[in-house]
Amino acid sequence: AHIPGSAELYGGMLLRGDGVRRDYRLGNDYLNAASRAADPDVDFLIGAAYLEADIPGKALPHLMRAHEGGRKDAGHAIGSILLSSQEPDYAAAAHYLKPLAEEGHEGACSLLADLVYDGRGTAQDRAAAFRYLQPAVRAGVPRAMARAGFMLAVGEGVPRHVGKGLSLLKTAGGNGHSGAPVGLGA
Repeated sequence: AHIPGSAELYGGMLLRGDGVRRDYRLGNDYLNAASRAADPDVDFLIGAAYLEADIPGKALPHLMRAHEGGRKDAGHAIGSILLSSQEPDYAAAAHYLKPLAEEGHEGACSLLADLVYDGRGTAQDRAAAFRYLQPAVRAGVPRAMARAGFMLAVGEGVPRHVGKGLSLLKTAGGNGHSGAPVGLGA
């Protein structure tokens, strides 16, 4: 595992304004210098620093290099960026999210389930969407709990089970998903 060097740490601090005056230009200079190491771990950390500073356009190339260099965990961040852009690339996001989702990564499972549920960038398959949601539901991810609860309550892709569905919706609402109970008028 890579131990962050001072250039990437300080660059991230400058981008975020974390303990120092925020300076995007200088922070970017530090991170670019660190990225010359051609190390997937360094690129992953630089991508994460750009994401924390809410600069996804700068994060994406670093995360993609990290992914190509063997950092599969970069796939979740890449998928999130591709989905949140002004022109989402659903198929590419599904490509990066699927390997992680199949390993049970909660965030990737939740995002991929939404794509599979709606048939965006992949074939629509409500039963598969419900299966992808399970690791995220077990981890208590409110959005996944709300989606799975709705699916159970109305019988989409799974046998209908109103009691379990409402229970998940209620739990999702208690865990911070503001629209969870609204789906069934609860």
